[in-house]
Parts: sequence; structure tokens; C-alpha cells
Amino acid sequence: MTPEARGRRRAGQNDVATRLNDQAYYQALALRKLGKDTEAKQKFEALLAFGQQSLKTPAAAPANAAARREERVSPRLRTASAYYLTGLARLGLDRKAEAKAAFTKAVESSPDHLAARMALAAKGGLGGE
Repeated sequence: MTPEARGRRRAGQNDVATRLNDQAYYQALALRKLGKDTEAKQKFEALLAFGQQSLKTPAAAPANAAARREERVSPRLRTASAYYLTGLARLGLDRKAEAKAAFTKAVESSPDHLAARMALAAKGGLGGE
């Protein structure tokens, strides 16, 4: 496997946790749309707590050399994903200025974090309201 292919594979594995938590964001939006505001707020707050905990918790060390080569999550991508998730949560909690700051930190941590870049662009920079 070429180094480029390994990098793409790792990026796909690293994005799994982010995608699962993206789902929590969209589930919370759906709950809000259904008028279940309390449940939606709880889901947004849980997502925020998960993102904040991810920023505080160091990555677990792989068990062996093969695992280190195949499953290593780059610290910058891990940090960017955690900031992205906190940004989604804050956006859901209608804390737009904080969401913008989190998305900006995600992009600063990993300029190639497409989801964070798209969140900033799609929300018109979030306006800092």
C-alpha cells in the first residue's frame, strides 16, 4: 500500500467518530423540528461535552507497531475534529459566535478539515451573533 493510500485510509477511519457525532447533530436538529426542544437541547449539550472531552483526552496509544502504522490518528486532525464537533453543538445551541470560533480553531488546527471549512462558508461566516 502506498503512503498516499495509507493516508487516505487513515483519514477515513479518523472521520468515523466525527461522522457518528455529525449524526447526533442532525438528530438533534430533527428533534427540534419535531417540537422536542428539550430532547434536542440535551443532544446538543451531550455533543458539546463529547467534543470538549475529546480536546482534553490524549489519544490512546496503539497496542503494537502494526496498529501504530495503520490506525494512528494525527493529533492535528483529532484536535480539528473535536473543535468541529463543539462548533456544531454550539451552533445547535444558538451560540453562533462560539460556533464560529470553534470552526475557525478547527481550520487553524487542520486547514484541510473540509467539514469545518464548509461550516464556516455555509453559515456566511456565522456573523458572530
